[in-house]
Amino acid sequence: MNWINRRVAIVLAGVFIACAFSKTLALAEDTPAKPKIVWMHIPGGTFSMGSSDNSEDESPPHTVKVPAFKMSRSAVTFAQYKKCVDAGMCAPAHVSDGTCLVFDGSSFVKGSLQASFQGDDQPVVCVTWREASDFSAWMGGRLPTEAEWEYAARSAGQD
Repeated sequence: MNWINRRVAIVLAGVFIACAFSKTLALAEDTPAKPKIVWMHIPGGTFSMGSSDNSEDESPPHTVKVPAFKMSRSAVTFAQYKKCVDAGMCAPAHVSDGTCLVFDGSSFVKGSLQASFQGDDQPVVCVTWREASDFSAWMGGRLPTEAEWEYAARSAGQD
């Protein structure tokens, strides 16, 4: 994984987890062991990835072909992630150990996440890339690649 992909994956994991997979899986309904994840089929295609705004890590724009894949319809919630923690497959989110990056009004600083952002239906945050990857693997998927994420965010390449 190159520096750009690693940085984006860490940012994604820090904000919220989205799972992806490219093979057909038997997906379980919500059970005491595993949460239900709604998967969206993203058709493969080609799109222009990157930016021409002179950003060193995003330029030049280039054409990327993405195969079909599935991605979680919404961000993974604290309740969903907790099932992985309870199963012993994921480390707890770092909401109160002082390592969570929280916005203080002008920048992101290490601290504890406010309780109002830790509700069961809130997107899970304060997890590392590895922890997000562990959750995705536990669910039978993986984290989306940078190209998959950008492609899906652009409505399957429809800028």
